[in-house]
Amino acid sequence: MNQDNFRKKTTAKEENKAPIDSFLSSKNPAEIAYAIQTGAEQADLYISFPGPEKFKKKGVILINLTKQPLTKQSCAKEVVILELTRNVLEHLYTTLNEIMGPVMQNPENQIGWTDLVTKDLMEKFNAYVA
Repeated sequence: MNQDNFRKKTTAKEENKAPIDSFLSSKNPAEIAYAIQTGAEQADLYISFPGPEKFKKKGVILINLTKQPLTKQSCAKEVVILELTRNVLEHLYTTLNEIMGPVMQNPENQIGWTDLVTKDLMEKFNAYVA
């Protein structure tokens, strides 16, 4: 894959401009962007998790480690890049649904939790898995 062609085609797509700007200008630590390969030299960019159905090939997760907007110079040292494939997502989804969900929903494991903590934690977990 030609990296210059990939960069040009990906950044030229109108729907990718807002996620790029949001990721580069964010002052939030651990800001995350997702780049999902859609062709040999092109990707779609997302700020929120796109879901397993979008993964036909590969993707990457970009994590901004700084509290400052990114520059060309800071990207190399302030952004962590992780490769993501469909199999990884299916494994994560299965692990969350078949292992973590039942463990967290077991009343014996919730002993000592307040009703508010239990409700809040389970709502956030279920929203994350969905």
